[in-house]
Amino acid sequence: DETLLVIGWGTSVKIAAIRSKPHGGTNVTDRKYATHTGAKHVDIVAAFQTTTYFISGLAPYGDSLIILAYIPDREDGENEVGNTVSSRQ
Repeated sequence: DETLLVIGWGTSVKIAAIRSKPHGGTNVTDRKYATHTGAKHVDIVAAFQTTTYFISGLAPYGDSLIILAYIPDREDGENEVGNTVSSRQ
């Protein structure tokens, strides 16, 4: 929605809340010269790292998060899902 931003990059996922900045400062002079009363800022509210896969896509799904992931082959030729599915699929 307009108040949530989901960011996936490499092995990192971050959830950010988009919030309106309070306009003006603490005194009348600061408030008088404030230029962007509708300005927004972002706060990171959650973050996690993946260890066995790379983020290829993200999508919200209700209160959950769907992740499209690339699972690279391990050094021994096997992948984390199993040996019947190629990691390229």
